[in-house]
Amino acid sequence: MTHTRALIFFGILLISCNNNQTKIEVDPTWIKHQLPYGWTITTPSKFKIGKLQGIDSQVGYISSLADSILLNYDIGDDIVPKDRDCNLSNEYEQANLRILNEKENQSNFQIDTIDEKIAIIETPKTKGNGQTRISIQDCKTGAWLGINGENLNSQREKLVVKIFQTIKLDK
Repeated sequence: MTHTRALIFFGILLISCNNNQTKIEVDPTWIKHQLPYGWTITTPSKFKIGKLQGIDSQVGYISSLADSILLNYDIGDDIVPKDRDCNLSNEYEQANLRILNEKENQSNFQIDTIDEKIAIIETPKTKGNGQTRISIQDCKTGAWLGINGENLNSQREKLVVKIFQTIKLDK
């Protein structure tokens, strides 16, 4: 590919990536929770956050008994090689490669831009049967966050994806 064609390709890729940034209206009654390594997430007020014992990362849960939702999170840092060029185009390309490695998986994948970071959101092809999860990382700091829930019906899945879209890194 010539230099000019490569620039045009990555320019379109960056524009399409930026256009996929989800704008979410958060209910003012929702509560912002602090997670390890500077991550935050906003949930309806009935959700609770708890920490569990991890070995090489911070683990815990996000749950609502009223909604019958239990999500598990895993958080760490230094997953991103420091010599990698840190920009949205490269991160989008890396996310596409990770999705290609999951092609046998029975899931739908969406790449989104959340808090100016590339995120992969996975939902099961058959609602209520499989994992709903997000993987997001900050290539500048190396901080990463994964959250997953299992066997969520369609209504619960929509709520969880909306919660995922509130993630921020306050570092």
